[in-house]
Amino acid sequence: MSCRSHKSKERYQRRVKAHQCVNCSSPLEGSNKKRCLPCRAKSSSAALRWYRKQILAGNCSFCGKQQPEDSNKQTCNSCLTRASKAARRYGQKNRHKVFTHYGSKCACCGESEQSFLTLDHINGDGSAQRRSAKVGAGQNYYRHIIRQDFPKDLQLLCWNCNMSKHYLGQCAHSLPS
Repeated sequence: MSCRSHKSKERYQRRVKAHQCVNCSSPLEGSNKKRCLPCRAKSSSAALRWYRKQILAGNCSFCGKQQPEDSNKQTCNSCLTRASKAARRYGQKNRHKVFTHYGSKCACCGESEQSFLTLDHINGDGSAQRRSAKVGAGQNYYRHIIRQDFPKDLQLLCWNCNMSKHYLGQCAHSLPS
């Protein structure tokens, strides 16, 4: 590692600890960001200029590699694959975080196979909540749950218990035999 990159890392870490902008060292108040608003705006406009320049030149919008002339895509296949894998990992990480918080097993029967588990709204108002929050399902919903600091009205149920609760009003395990 070069001396310059080591000094840059130290400066970056020092500014983060001091709650200063990592670019210009201006104080950051009431924000969890690492750069001040002017530095973020400057960076965003520079990125947008680069992006537009690459598109106009017929290059990949991520890596800048020349695209085949007959291609009408803005992103090359290798960048699309890499972005897809990263998004999948991010979604799996959030799903794991949510499931771990809620106990990693079915609240009714104790099933712990992750592929069988699903989130259940204890009050049965899941679709109304998702509609009002405008988050939908899947990765967006897991991210919403984490941002909401893991609401207390959720639980993990296996698919069978969840569907039984949906159709019968309660899980079949709790019905009298």
